[in-house]
Amino acid sequence: MTVYALINRMRVLSSPKVIREAERIAQLIVDSYSEKNKTFDDLRILMDKHSLDPLKDFSEYCREELRGPPPS
Repeated sequence: MTVYALINRMRVLSSPKVIREAERIAQLIVDSYSEKNKTFDDLRILMDKHSLDPLKDFSEYCREELRGPPPS
């Protein structure tokens, strides 16, 4: 529930792009609870596919938003 409360607080100030990514991460968290635990080999495969960092896109969108619009 804390994640959903944080996302709703973000809705006040964050762009739709950031909110969509936050919602995607929340869904990923919820979905991961029903999956089996990852083995070391599973983690190695995720690292090889560069998909071990689920927050990467979210943090990049936030950084982009903090920088503001490009100068005109």
